[in-house]
Amino acid sequence: MKAININTIGCNALTRADKKINATLAENLATDILAVKAFFLTTQRTAWHSTTTNRYNSTTSTFLNEEEAKNSAENIRKRGSSFTIDELPAIVVKFPKSYILIAQINTNTPFKEYSLNSLRLCWGQVRRKQYGYLGSYLHVGFDIIEILQSFCWNSNFWRKNQPQESSVLTFLSSSKLESFCLLKKKENLKINKSFPLGTGYKLGWAEEKNESGKIKSRFVYKLVEQSKKSNITYTKPEEKLGERQQRSNLLKLNLKKDNKYGQKNKLVHLCTLALAIEYYTRVDSRTEAAEELKYCLRVIENNNTVYVTENAFGLIHKEMDARKAVKTLLLPGYNYSDN
Repeated sequence: MKAININTIGCNALTRADKKINATLAENLATDILAVKAFFLTTQRTAWHSTTTNRYNSTTSTFLNEEEAKNSAENIRKRGSSFTIDELPAIVVKFPKSYILIAQINTNTPFKEYSLNSLRLCWGQVRRKQYGYLGSYLHVGFDIIEILQSFCWNSNFWRKNQPQESSVLTFLSSSKLESFCLLKKKENLKINKSFPLGTGYKLGWAEEKNESGKIKSRFVYKLVEQSKKSNITYTKPEEKLGERQQRSNLLKLNLKKDNKYGQKNKLVHLCTLALAIEYYTRVDSRTEAAEELKYCLRVIENNNTVYVTENAFGLIHKEMDARKAVKTLLLPGYNYSDN
């Protein structure tokens, strides 16, 4: 697995490596979401005054089976070093031909602060950043990049902003692995500590008892279960995943065409766009129209306006019956057909 920086996913100012990862993830939709057990390897070394330092390799620290973690410890083993393998609750997001592993470290309650539904951008001392336009992303059928962006340190899906480093770790696999250690509902996670058996012998391993600091797995399990129960995709029941992806790609091409050389097309107010989305969802049921308008919500300007495609502008100002939208959606007790 290859470590990726979750805070650069979907961004414009990227290194060459970041651009390559974004290109790999682009246009992919999640096919399954799993709660799994991962194995986190840390190295301990005795420093001056008998103090012990704990370190992990950000690129090769997390594994999906215990044997791989132990083999990695053997490969980096040095005189005076010892190792710990912590079992962690983690999330696997599968997409065609690959998968993403998401884990959180340096906490006994991984993903406890992550909310399946988006939260207010400002609450007390918390200032969050809005990623995307939907109220929830961790679902099958959603864009991989948008799912990952919801886990950024300052995303509006965290109840409080997370540390920018050494917190949420993400890894991309190029293989289509199917043998995951699935997380049980009430999994008792273990901590294994290494001990030397002598020169020429592999390390021995023993389970370490640490009840007071035991990592809780229930938050990850509950989060994944909730994501499957409330899978709010905008796909028609009979529509295949590939068809939805194809329509999504066409919408993106339209936006790129309209925004060529930075000349964005039409500007509408956020409230107007929100009303139009509700209109084409609940009043004049047109799934494709509603989805195109929702896609335009990806970037909201500072003055609460949104740039939209030419076609979206026509849906709002030419095809939508604004009076009917207001009376039906904003005045629930009003019967429009009587007037």
